[in-house]
Amino acid sequence: MEALERAVAAKRLELDAVARLCAYVRESQELEAWINEQLATAMSEDYGSDYEHLKDLEAAFDEFKQAVRTGSERFVLCEESASELLKLSGSTPFARDVLDRQEKLRSVWTLLLDYIESREAKLGAASELHKFNRDVAEMMERIEEKRAGIPEEVGRDLKQVQKLLQKHEVFEHELDAMKTQMRTLLEESAKLKEQYPGGNAEHIAQQQAALSEAACDLHKFMGSSRDLIDWTNMAITEMQSEQAIRDLQSAEPGTAFKRRLSSDASIFRRRAICTSSWEAAGT
Repeated sequence: MEALERAVAAKRLELDAVARLCAYVRESQELEAWINEQLATAMSEDYGSDYEHLKDLEAAFDEFKQAVRTGSERFVLCEESASELLKLSGSTPFARDVLDRQEKLRSVWTLLLDYIESREAKLGAASELHKFNRDVAEMMERIEEKRAGIPEEVGRDLKQVQKLLQKHEVFEHELDAMKTQMRTLLEESAKLKEQYPGGNAEHIAQQQAALSEAACDLHKFMGSSRDLIDWTNMAITEMQSEQAIRDLQSAEPGTAFKRRLSSDASIFRRRAICTSSWEAAGT
């Protein structure tokens, strides 16, 4: 009787082990298939066509990583199930199958984590490069806007010329800010060119050359802008002097200046300065 009870107990343990084995095999196979699906995403070489597209890819990748973190719980459970099966099975024939299966599962899981780490690093690099390209494009666009937005009014009386001076001073302040941003972009281009050699470095070098040329043109343009401010200050000074003159004889020189300011020659000189400024910024 005792022998029969022992045989029944042994059979129960064997059946329990087989049931656990079947559950483990099913779960490990499903997990392996899921890992292979995630590998397709982790191995992607899509880094976006521009900075905005890249940010969308990064957001999607963050969601993907969260899904993988959730999947890691399944991997841990498979590891625990395999360990328990090996304790139960001892030297039974399926012990080797469990070891081999878990080793394969561990291999694809490690591969997935490696690809995730690699893609995360590549997305970070792509983000830097796309942002640099966007900043360069925006800087070039701003320079073009400045070229089209220079104040062209001549100013025919004191009030108009004072208003014109304010416009020029605002204009010069904006150019100063652009000069600082340009310097930052040039420093960034030098860093990126060293950090990302090969084809990326060649593209960055082209952007760097364009920035250097634009920086030189911006410097020339700022000089011309200061000339315009000096010219406007001179006009204000002479107009204010004219207002202080009371008698007709002393008023004549001031009146002559006012006529000169509004004459074709004065307008031509004023516009010539503007034109040379834009030509300096556009060469």
